[in-house]
Amino acid sequence: MAYTIENNYTGNASTTLYSFTFPYLDTTDIKVSLDQVDQTLTTHYTLASPTQISFVSAPGSGVAIRIYRDTDISNLQSEFFSGSAIRAQDLNDDFNQTLYVSQETQGLVTSMWNDNAETITSSETWLDSDVHIATCAAIEDKINLITSGGVFTAADPTKMPLAGGTFTGDVIHNYNTAVQMPTGTTAQRPGSPTNGDFRYNSDDSSFEGYQGGSWGAVGGGATGPSGNAVFWENDQTVSDDYTITNNKNAGSFGPIAVATGKTVTVGAGEVWTVV
Repeated sequence: MAYTIENNYTGNASTTLYSFTFPYLDTTDIKVSLDQVDQTLTTHYTLASPTQISFVSAPGSGVAIRIYRDTDISNLQSEFFSGSAIRAQDLNDDFNQTLYVSQETQGLVTSMWNDNAETITSSETWLDSDVHIATCAAIEDKINLITSGGVFTAADPTKMPLAGGTFTGDVIHNYNTAVQMPTGTTAQRPGSPTNGDFRYNSDDSSFEGYQGGSWGAVGGGATGPSGNAVFWENDQTVSDDYTITNNKNAGSFGPIAVATGKTVTVGAGEVWTVV
């Protein structure tokens, strides 16, 4: 069964009188808005008749006019007491109050889902707002956008985590692009390597390799013809302070110069051999 809880018009800058067709209990339940901004009775409009409102000033051209019902539910329309007379009009008013509020609630929910000003659809720009609702398609599109770089989950550990997380499988790089880390950060691999050396750099000016681990260090080697790793190269100047790792020996190809103000520390149980 069809019912009416509001009437909508578009202003033309000249018309002031507009009709409405919905039933109501009290004149205070009649509301008026212009471009979704509620207007004030007597200040902006008056009731010209039981089914018409009259604006003090004609709404401008293109202005959205909405005349709607918002039934007051702060109190019952009528209350009954033991021994008092029960009139049909009072009963009808109480039932109509419940009916009107139900209609208005249903209309509010329906209009929200159908009104793009309040509902985000898949064709619209996502709005970070607590006064909007979103369709399933809009939510899915938003999730796909956020997770386009991959989402790491326990069920699918093959994707790159956006922030944090632990891989349970190998990470394979295609060697055509660089893996970059901010200056001062490190990459680590726990335990002993089983599939080749592990190398990293924390800046663009040096090659640190790995220090202090149980599975060996890496350094700056060089390859001969056909990729044979038959050459080992090192710098000729120690430009930073350095301490030989405890219980380790170090070797270098000389001559080696230690820059002014820099120190190489060799512990009692370590040996540094320059060949």
